[in-house]
Amino acid sequence: MGKFKISIMVLSVFLLNLFIPAVVNAEDDFEVVSEDIKYYKTVVRDNLFNTYSINSNYDYDIETVEVTKEEYDAFNPATVVQPSASSTVETTYKYMHTTLLSNGSYYRYENYLSWKNMPATRSYDVIGIGFLSNVKLAAAMTFSQEYCNANGVCYNTYSHNPWVGATGAATAFALPTGTLSRLNQTMYFDVTKNTSSTITSQHAYGDYSHAQEAVSLSNVFGFEVHGNAGISLPSAVEDSYDAISVTNAHWVGSW
Repeated sequence: MGKFKISIMVLSVFLLNLFIPAVVNAEDDFEVVSEDIKYYKTVVRDNLFNTYSINSNYDYDIETVEVTKEEYDAFNPATVVQPSASSTVETTYKYMHTTLLSNGSYYRYENYLSWKNMPATRSYDVIGIGFLSNVKLAAAMTFSQEYCNANGVCYNTYSHNPWVGATGAATAFALPTGTLSRLNQTMYFDVTKNTSSTITSQHAYGDYSHAQEAVSLSNVFGFEVHGNAGISLPSAVEDSYDAISVTNAHWVGSW
């Protein structure tokens, strides 16, 4: 009888060891089922050659536009020169990559933004993903920010301030200071069904709002995300941020 109990225990441990790696691999083995990438250029001009401030009386102009991958790839940050009177104060390039991933009945929405050259203003930015009301977050979102200094030493930070709504989720975070050679942010979350009906379409709408002047966390908190409308900022600071076109990773199937 004692040998029988030991055999059952050994068999149980063996089966458990088989099962655990399968579960871990299943959760980690996500595949991209849809993605969307967009490239952006932001130009800030100050005809009076003063320090840019959105709340000042300076004669300024700011514009963020979507550009081609060819223009993005051709831009060389090393060629950026110091501004002179009536010239461009700042030109920055960034790209956003939004993905919708699947692992069987599991789905994950991810948004990644990378800067080609570093923004002059480092305050609180917001990154988010809008979605349809037929899904909801299955767990808390994950956020990470990677940056490298001028010597190529890289760091990762995870501090952020999340918000979750019925049709979107976003988080605010502080950009690192100092001379940087690399800067990017990633957020993702897994979703579960929010309906008993079969889901035949999913959308992950990526968005990012960059502060063009110093904004406190308390002032920007109150941001929301509403599906394909992207990030909505509090009216008091809305003009302090740039606006970009959202990405759209669109999945069609049966879930």
